[in-house]
Amino acid sequence: MTKHAIKQEFLNRCSWILIGVLAFVLPFSLNTTFANGKLGLSIPSEPLMALGCILFGIGCILQKDYLRKAFNHPVSWVLGLYLLWVLVSALCSELPVVALKSWIVKVWFILTGYFLTLMVLTDLKRIERVLWLLVVAMSLVSFYGLIKLYIVGYSYETAFYMTAPFFKEHTNYSAVTAFLLPIAAYFAIHKSANKLQRYVAIAMTVVLLGGVIFSVCRAAWISVVVMMGVFGLIYFKIKIRWLVSGIVVAMALLFVFQKPIVTVLERNTTDKSDNFSDLIVSSFNYRSSESNLERLNRWQCGLRMAAERPILGHGAGTYQFLYTAYQKPEEMVPNVSTMNGNSNVHQEYLMPLVDAGIPAFILFLVLVFYIFRLTYHNCRTQTVVPSKLSIALFLGFVTFFVHGFFNSFLELDKSAIPFFTFVAMLVSVQRLNKGLSVECGCQ
Repeated sequence: MTKHAIKQEFLNRCSWILIGVLAFVLPFSLNTTFANGKLGLSIPSEPLMALGCILFGIGCILQKDYLRKAFNHPVSWVLGLYLLWVLVSALCSELPVVALKSWIVKVWFILTGYFLTLMVLTDLKRIERVLWLLVVAMSLVSFYGLIKLYIVGYSYETAFYMTAPFFKEHTNYSAVTAFLLPIAAYFAIHKSANKLQRYVAIAMTVVLLGGVIFSVCRAAWISVVVMMGVFGLIYFKIKIRWLVSGIVVAMALLFVFQKPIVTVLERNTTDKSDNFSDLIVSSFNYRSSESNLERLNRWQCGLRMAAERPILGHGAGTYQFLYTAYQKPEEMVPNVSTMNGNSNVHQEYLMPLVDAGIPAFILFLVLVFYIFRLTYHNCRTQTVVPSKLSIALFLGFVTFFVHGFFNSFLELDKSAIPFFTFVAMLVSVQRLNKGLSVECGCQ
């Protein structure tokens, strides 16, 4: 081997090791602060992501076609244009320092989570290894939380922080747990897995499902129910016309019986209850539930901010510092709406619109479209990778997209990295099925 080839081989091996290590340590990363709380860092995940960006940059220098291979798919161009536009928005922001910091975080999320991952996922075994690492690590965190809950005793308050210090609160934890749940189920029914692997996968599925249930996160519950419904549609091959007919009938029944339904829902005004049924009922109460009313308030503020700067937005990460000026007294929730800081618009689809305007919003929707398209394509051309894997990845996205109507997580490393890794996997599966795998030279 030439000296140049040895350097490439070493770089590729380092990239593969980094992706594997990051996949496993991500759920265990801890948030630390520096400079009297002004700077925050998630250790060791964010330093690893920064190193991933450096490795990607070195790859572009050492290998002439490295960048071409990374960008030879439409999804890569969508993400590249998204980063470019968010940078333009940050430079024009009212708070450019805040926006540029948030942009840098997005860069290492996408460069490491998508681009570097895409370059090292050259075969099915690698894809499954990364998934195993993600699911095993998250299952251990969920098991820790469930044991902690059992020892302390179940209550809403204890469940809220059951996985601290790894996850500060229950929403991000429940979103990641639900996101990985279909992958654990995939390994449990995987034909090529041995008995031990299947037993471990079944145990992980049970633990992750228990984690979602006892996270007391209503949005996560809804996302899992919708995911199971989508799986039923796929498994039983329900025709579109039957699905549409069922939706129309359900909407008609809701319209006819809306008064008694609203009356029942309004009887429950609590957002924090040890009773699961109370929490489920409060999920649909948007008249007296403080949590739901505050979410509507945040959405209204986001829409007003987007209307004010529809093209460039206000800059990534600036919402939490600006939204209070866009509140209306009649929409505010006492003792909640006045609490500023460390918060967002509570919707994944509205967040890019507020941050970087209509172009970023459109690019995000295009990314969602490609996720659906890739899943459909991979299931029809399962020459190398079985369709079950693509379906499992897609079902994970279903939980994320449903949860995204109620919360926003793509600015958090423990949600963003699995998300962009799954996108890279869908692209890799398409390449493998077409025989276009990126050859990086490491085994």
